[in-house]
Amino acid sequence: MVRTFAVLQQSFKNTSMSMTSPLTIRRKIVPIGNTNPTILIKTSLDDIPKIIENVAAKQHEWKSVPVTAKIDLLKQIRQNTINHVDEWNSITQKDRGVHPTDPNHGNGRMEITTVGPYLLGSIVNGLISSLENIHRTGHPPLPKRFRTTDEGKCIVQLSPNGLLESLENAGMTGHLILKGDQPDQLSLDEVSVGGLAGILGGGNFNSPSELFYELFLKSRVCVYKPNPVNQSSCLVLRKILEPLVSAGYVDFIIGGTEEGSAMLSYEGKGGVKFDEFILTGSQATLDKIEPIANAPIIAELGGVNPWIIVPGIQWNKRSIDSYARMLAWAKMFNNGHICAAPQIVILPSDWKFRQEFMSRLRYWLAEHAGSPAFYPGSSESQSFFQDHYQNEAELIRGKTPDVYDKQQRPMLLSNVTIDKEDILTREAFCPVLAEVPLDFPTRSGSDEQKNSVEFLRLAVDYTAKHIHNSLTAVLLIDDNTLKGKYAKDVDSIVADIPVGTVGINIPTLYATNLPHLTWGAFPGRTQSGSGVIGNTFLYKNVEKSLVVAPFSWIARPLFYVNSPKKTDLIGRRTTQYRLRPNFSGLLKALSATFLGI
Repeated sequence: MVRTFAVLQQSFKNTSMSMTSPLTIRRKIVPIGNTNPTILIKTSLDDIPKIIENVAAKQHEWKSVPVTAKIDLLKQIRQNTINHVDEWNSITQKDRGVHPTDPNHGNGRMEITTVGPYLLGSIVNGLISSLENIHRTGHPPLPKRFRTTDEGKCIVQLSPNGLLESLENAGMTGHLILKGDQPDQLSLDEVSVGGLAGILGGGNFNSPSELFYELFLKSRVCVYKPNPVNQSSCLVLRKILEPLVSAGYVDFIIGGTEEGSAMLSYEGKGGVKFDEFILTGSQATLDKIEPIANAPIIAELGGVNPWIIVPGIQWNKRSIDSYARMLAWAKMFNNGHICAAPQIVILPSDWKFRQEFMSRLRYWLAEHAGSPAFYPGSSESQSFFQDHYQNEAELIRGKTPDVYDKQQRPMLLSNVTIDKEDILTREAFCPVLAEVPLDFPTRSGSDEQKNSVEFLRLAVDYTAKHIHNSLTAVLLIDDNTLKGKYAKDVDSIVADIPVGTVGINIPTLYATNLPHLTWGAFPGRTQSGSGVIGNTFLYKNVEKSLVVAPFSWIARPLFYVNSPKKTDLIGRRTTQYRLRPNFSGLLKALSATFLGI
């Protein structure tokens, strides 16, 4: 801590501006609200204006902090996370009813560390890498390569970067799709607009991701109000973010609707105002806050996410099982309390592997040991679909007894038609999955690649017209189709899908782990909100993110349904690696994933 502030102090001395050093700033801060770091206390409504004003008073100072000092702050935050990771996980486990050592609770422990420390580590490392490149070269990292579509859009490859990331990705690549046929980037000075941001955190994940992008890209000081589901984590987040909290650049508001409303409707004295709010939540929440918010809102709202299975020559029994196992994992991760969770499976009605795929999907859904149903309204949501589709609803019974309180088993709806509007337009946010077969004549032989591309185009058109979603889509496509003679057609179709993130042969959830990509709704299509976060490489005119894995990707077991014991081990090892990236940590993560040791 002393070292961090010393570095900041020296950095300020090296600038031509006259200002108070962070060491002095720390002594001047007037404590407001909860000053006991071991007790969570609801913020008094009377204290909220002063919290906002204290943080707002630091906005010009924070904007002037040099890049080198901000890099050191990020490294200190990463070390603080390493120091407090066990405490953070323990708090969340208690909140969700997950036992810290019960071998049957391994899925719950893995999910908790993934949506908290693991995700924070990914974002912090990504920001450090980008800011170090900017400091070293004067500009953000340049694209690895890019290509243009026939419609004049640009697909820019950004990752992997370096040997370690190449080994980790094992052939997976990350891209941005931009308007225009040439990649164009902003400078950090252009992005660092400064100001004050208010963040309404999500209840389904624990990492304050938005806060980091606002602070270290836009140079905005932040007032953070967590969702009540996760607010206990603020006990440890205060310790992790201590350099920023002590200096007054970040503060917390604890509470529910009343406290959130007071923050959103704050009318400042002497020109103090929020420049932006960021919400992770539902459309219902956005509808409530929009009329009272005194600043523009970036809103990430989730959606009904489709997975499109494209027929092709490389599909066989092995790939059918592999992708069914991955789909089951993606559906059950965090008990479906994920904005990128799959809800609709689209495939050709006469595909020769259709019945086998659905059979293996049922098998792996049953093999999943379950996760805690911690999100408010989850049980009511599943009951709605179960009651609404009584004749079609198939509850998948587990191979082992339930181990969590009020545990939900996955529900599968088969052969859903276009008149089943609720499943196509209402986000379940719980373990509900529907199969939507489209009438399409699948063919083999010389025209098989063309046939596959035609089905992809049909399925994408169907999702754009009938599914309420502009957030994510996953396409399962064999390499023969993806890279064959119709590769330009596939590029054009992918570039035109009206969602913010596309995953090819990989769950889009992984894109949140890549801060150089963006996360949010497709521009101008508000089913899943508006605005994005991320983009640490500072690209202009971003339309969507794209993550691509080979059809027979060697790293796919990372996303497999496994035993709770192995799942827990994978979660711990991958989180350790993400917080301290090195070859030794990567080998341990791979050992857990492939060998279970």
